[in-house]
Amino acid sequence: QGSLAAEATRASGGFEADWPDGLYAVDWGHPHLRVGVIVLGADEFVHHLDATAPSPLEESLGAAQTLRGASRLRVRHLARAGGWRLVVLRAAAVQAILEQEDRSSPRTQVRALLPQELLERVRRANAMHPLHEKRLVRDLHRLSGA
Repeated sequence: QGSLAAEATRASGGFEADWPDGLYAVDWGHPHLRVGVIVLGADEFVHHLDATAPSPLEESLGAAQTLRGASRLRVRHLARAGGWRLVVLRAAAVQAILEQEDRSSPRTQVRALLPQELLERVRRANAMHPLHEKRLVRDLHRLSGA
């Protein structure tokens, strides 16, 4: 009892890193809501070699870039067969944002105030009590009376 509430009140909000779903994994996703993030490196995109270079707007929207075969299969399988709603991010863009983060931001200051022991205990607790999708679905069916 209470395991469903415990999962919902985790610090991650129920999101899991590297959640496996069949042949592929979602980099960061919520298994119950089927919402996830996939981060792809520059080598996972096809680079066009034609003379007409894309405009900066097209490039930022990803209109001129297509995924290479393996990445495209991964995204399509998770979206179509797995029912995931995915956001695909470029690893370089995420890295640039992280590098630009101001060291004096409130989040960084709060993290610096937390004792390292507490941060390690949170990591251990999340590792010891992983999210069990089948059990959660069973509990939801039981609660709804289905």
